[in-house]
Amino acid sequence: GNRVDRTVKVKGVVPASLASRVIRRVHHGISVLANKAHEDDTVQYNAGEIRLRMKLRRVVPRGMDAFARALQPSCFTYATFVQEEYLPQLDLQELVDDAMDIKLQLLDDLIFAILAFVSYTVAWKSFFLSGLLLATVIATFKSELLAWGIWHLWMGVVLVLLSDKKWRDVLSTNGLNAPLNQEGLEMVAAWNETSEMHCFLMRVVEARNGQIIGMQELVHWAGTVCVGRGELEITFDELLDAMHELWFIDMPRKPVVKKNALVYVERRKGTVTNVRGRTVTVVFDECAPDEPPEEDFDMELVQPRIQPPAVPRMFVPKSVLGIVATLQYHIYNFHRELSPFTQYLKEFCTWKKPVAASLMVAFLFGRSILAFVGFFQPSSWCHVGEEILLKIRKCIYLLLVVAVLFCKARGIRVVLGVFYIVASYCHSRQAPECWKFYKPAHEPYRGKRTSRNSA
Repeated sequence: GNRVDRTVKVKGVVPASLASRVIRRVHHGISVLANKAHEDDTVQYNAGEIRLRMKLRRVVPRGMDAFARALQPSCFTYATFVQEEYLPQLDLQELVDDAMDIKLQLLDDLIFAILAFVSYTVAWKSFFLSGLLLATVIATFKSELLAWGIWHLWMGVVLVLLSDKKWRDVLSTNGLNAPLNQEGLEMVAAWNETSEMHCFLMRVVEARNGQIIGMQELVHWAGTVCVGRGELEITFDELLDAMHELWFIDMPRKPVVKKNALVYVERRKGTVTNVRGRTVTVVFDECAPDEPPEEDFDMELVQPRIQPPAVPRMFVPKSVLGIVATLQYHIYNFHRELSPFTQYLKEFCTWKKPVAASLMVAFLFGRSILAFVGFFQPSSWCHVGEEILLKIRKCIYLLLVVAVLFCKARGIRVVLGVFYIVASYCHSRQAPECWKFYKPAHEPYRGKRTSRNSA
């Protein structure tokens, strides 16, 4: 039948990375010990490129490819971590970093913020917000139209309050996610709750690599930090000094940050390159175009990252290696799928997307006005419009339930296949020009290799 011609060149001209050079030297040392003095230059570890030249020929008549357009091709997504099978030690740093990113994005930014808002509402910290929500519940016994009007008004007010940083911190911050500084201490003290202060103090001890010896004593002491209705009589630095003197807390007096340590600075991951007194120089792993890749910070702003010890692979059973590889793959994919959702939700609630937030506020207030007018004037067009919107909402809920129940049914998959066929003809093919590694045939690949360290 038809044949695909492929020409593979394994010797690229890409400069080798530091990791590749180190591994090549280790491989060379092992070869010398095994009486193999010459190293095979065709062996490339994680630093080389493969040049692939392909000539593609059509094997089916034109028009028959429409059936292929109905299929969603399965593909394996390779993560950004280095392939562990070629490393002499089992490195779990990427696995731990992805797990910590999921914890920060899912727990601290989303779940803990929602719990703080719920606690703020049910504790009646704001009589206006809590009273408006209570009015919504009571209005359901009178009229569904009135209840929806008050509910949309309440959501619109909450979204407007989130546009102000002061209100946003009040509504979404508690002892579980407050920043570990003077500002965070004041926000936690404003709750005037021993449980919130206890959670805050536990996080302070954990962030400074300390240990809590007496948990019950810490709970009792947390109730004495603030007095009255949440007033503070000490600063955050004085709180740290007092915690060093407590017998039930074992905490170092100075943060332990050394050179080459992996750290967090305001959720950004980096590596310490220099320590001068209380000033720490950090090189970030990733940075935006408008952010410098290297900055100096006070040692109090730098938090160490969890660094699991590297274990020689020869001492790790293959079953454990398989479990680690599976966990690393699934956690990376989960982090990659979760990150865009949490990032967009965070930017929306903090009004970093002002157009979308403004449109949502206008919609909520408009629906509230429409419901109120329709309730007080049943003969107006607003009442008819609101009744139509309520029926549309119920239909949308029904469609969502049906979609969840029948999304894997064979008939639905056939309909989706026809939709994919039609949709594919509306978009022109961008490949192979859109491939980052694509080079036209007339463009030279690279120059000749000039160094032994090139791979």
